[in-house]
Amino acid sequence: MKTVFRSPTTSDKPRTARPRPRSSVFVRLARIALWLIIGIIVLAVIGATYQIIATELDQRAYPPPGQRVDVGGYQMHLYCTGTNVDGSSTVILESGLGSISSSWALVQAEVAKGTRVCSYDRAGMGWSDSSSEPPAEGASLKEHMAYKLRTAIGTAIYRLSKSTVEPVIGIIKEVLGFRQFSLRGLFAAGGEWTLVCIAYNLKRLHILHVG
Repeated sequence: MKTVFRSPTTSDKPRTARPRPRSSVFVRLARIALWLIIGIIVLAVIGATYQIIATELDQRAYPPPGQRVDVGGYQMHLYCTGTNVDGSSTVILESGLGSISSSWALVQAEVAKGTRVCSYDRAGMGWSDSSSEPPAEGASLKEHMAYKLRTAIGTAIYRLSKSTVEPVIGIIKEVLGFRQFSLRGLFAAGGEWTLVCIAYNLKRLHILHVG
């Protein structure tokens, strides 16, 4: 009979990996949140830069098809085609719902075969400049808001938003149900709070977009 001797330091229990300290996990999550925020900021800057460049290129590639006429201190885009035949009346095409004059392109081409027809862009739309005059009756909400922001009182009210603290804490508490932090430490808790704010903003943007 063969006898086997084992070292007293040898154990039959399988080795298990030591759990990582919770603090290191929190630091990793905070770093991920920080890089996520940096990535969002970088994407926003890239998007804004692209929009500025694209707008400039579009203005060069697509000049106004008509002429810009001075109307009370701002330039309005007016595009007229066709000729009046035997005293026929001139047809005016008016865009609505935030549309611009080019939305009448197909209609204007057909009407111009029989008489003179003109389309134009409202103030602040298409190739027309923004006007300092109040928008006409029936103007879109976008036109009314654009005019209000150009006024002195509108500018003053808008500036107040820079110093107004919105009740985000109460909203996040009630809407998202966020009532306590899961992480500990100033840095980790700050990263968690940033993620919660991003989640609420994305939820809000989705609701506004769907609505």
